[in-house]
Amino acid sequence: MKIMNVTEENLDDFIKLCIPPGREKDELFFRGGEEKRLEPRPSALVTWAFRVPETFPQDEFFRRMGFREVEGGDTMLLYYPLQEGFVYRPERKEYIP
Repeated sequence: MKIMNVTEENLDDFIKLCIPPGREKDELFFRGGEEKRLEPRPSALVTWAFRVPETFPQDEFFRRMGFREVEGGDTMLLYYPLQEGFVYRPERKEYIP
């Protein structure tokens, strides 16, 4: 594994990290990835981490990679600021599949 900064050129690779193995063609995950690609200059990468038994916890992985918890939200709602000083404040702080 190689650790590197996320740029516009490697954003797709980063988005793929958020899709569990075997779910690449799942419409929910595919649509979420498409929405992330369509945003012209994102201020943050946002993920709703979840836990899968007998695997490394996603929220812990993302925190180790520099993601931050959304203030006042669910502890699994995390963001990675792409702009200095940016704080992600979503309109809704709930997961809706």
